[in-house]
Amino acid sequence: MKYSWRWYGPSDPVSISDVRQAGADEVVTALHHIPNGEIWSVEEIEKRIKEVEWDFDDNRATGLKWTVVESVPVHEDIKKRTGNYFQYIENYKQSLRNLSKCGIYNVIYNFMPVLDWTRTDLYFKLPSGAKALKYNHIAFAAFELFLLKRKGAGENYSEEEKTEAEKYLKTLVDSKKLELIKTIIAGLPGAEEGFTLEEFSSVLEEYDGINADILRSNLIKFIGEIAPVAEDVGINLAIHPDDPPRSILGLPRVMSNIKDIDALLTSVPIKKQWIMPVRRFFWC
Repeated sequence: MKYSWRWYGPSDPVSISDVRQAGADEVVTALHHIPNGEIWSVEEIEKRIKEVEWDFDDNRATGLKWTVVESVPVHEDIKKRTGNYFQYIENYKQSLRNLSKCGIYNVIYNFMPVLDWTRTDLYFKLPSGAKALKYNHIAFAAFELFLLKRKGAGENYSEEEKTEAEKYLKTLVDSKKLELIKTIIAGLPGAEEGFTLEEFSSVLEEYDGINADILRSNLIKFIGEIAPVAEDVGINLAIHPDDPPRSILGLPRVMSNIKDIDALLTSVPIKKQWIMPVRRFFWC
């Protein structure tokens, strides 16, 4: 077993020195500064490898290795199969080839529409005093129903949930309401994109008419394109499950349970297939 640390790069308040001091063996990171859909060049990958392997503050080797990418983001056009999706798929393939050239063979991705993994609190204090991330379904309902005011949102909640969400909202001062909005739509740690409320509503509308069957079909087509390349260059692909594993914001979800995983693995003709739960990931 190897101890790995999720590191968000040079801008992370946790320095590579801190990672080394914590006792990690390996680093999980990504090139978050590169816009979604663009190619990860060999030069940029090698630069991040150097940032992981060399402590510039202490001017010595860290002993750490970048072994897992979380994530190479999938552009929204690929998920919808609209716009410039074909070129974005070709760019994705080249990024996989470049990672392999640099000796990195484990790549995580996800196919969650619009939002990556979602939380409602980034600083929830545990009894020990430690801070953790938290997802509160009622808080999310308050955001969707009364702050975002998404059309049709009421259909996704019971009357009890609506009542509880309204009560919850009344406990929040304006600054806390803004904090909730920012937490959900302005980008979590590792997120590549953030939105204003107006932009967010507009992006959600782009998924009108795309149900779970269509999104699943688009996922299978995407993996059908990149899996042969990954296999050819020795890349292991790991899909991040839907987080939370339910439909949110009226968007379809297609990687929430074992049936979803089976549908993906049985639909893509690749020679090697793994379902290996490493932390919260399914490897395939």
